[in-house]
Amino acid sequence: MQVKHLRPFKCTFSFAGCNQAFGSKNEWKRHVTSQHMYLSCWECNLSLCKDRQAFFNRKDLFGQHLKRMHVPNGKEVGSFLPEAQKKTVLEQNRVERERWIREEIPNIQDSCFKVLRETPLESNCEFCRAKFSGPKSWDLKMEHVGEHYENGEKPPPDGHFEDEGLVKWALEQGLVMERDPYESPSNTGKSGYIDAFPELTPSAHKGLIENYCKYQFTKSNQFIPRASTALIPDNLPLSNKP
Repeated sequence: MQVKHLRPFKCTFSFAGCNQAFGSKNEWKRHVTSQHMYLSCWECNLSLCKDRQAFFNRKDLFGQHLKRMHVPNGKEVGSFLPEAQKKTVLEQNRVERERWIREEIPNIQDSCFKVLRETPLESNCEFCRAKFSGPKSWDLKMEHVGEHYENGEKPPPDGHFEDEGLVKWALEQGLVMERDPYESPSNTGKSGYIDAFPELTPSAHKGLIENYCKYQFTKSNQFIPRASTALIPDNLPLSNKP
């Protein structure tokens, strides 16, 4: 009996070097959206964080930050107060903290939410080359690719069936960039490995080539959206290059 891979869902941004894989479709989708696409964020605008640029890519993480950093301390309990009065003040503080967490945190989360960018308008399946276009097409694409994984199919090696629409979008948004050619053994790309390491066996060459990524993630603040001014490589196989 064939045993299915326990973590079959491969990160859609493997073209930029992410080699993570996931056991569930929802976990896989959440990773792609929150770790690589930066479609939205929560920016803390409370006084303690005003100059810190405190960004969060998930609502639950922002909620944890608010609980840890911003829950009001309440009234001060002076040592001179009688014990009965101390207990009263402590209880009032506890009730107020619980109210703040229950009522204020959701309001702050709503007010601090920011949409950074829209999903790609053009994309394709890395398995079968099916094309998706339109404002809601990215969700359809991810569902489609997810079905391939759920059916036990393995994706082609990186670079064979690349999602050109996603690559173009990520370059435009400043999320990825072309890898510096001087970081690779040769300016000729993947084939340069063979020239640079002639002593290696064919299987070793194959391993080097498969692990080579033409793109890499940028190190800039991805929570600050940028205009589509990134340079698009001339050899990117898209007919609608700007």
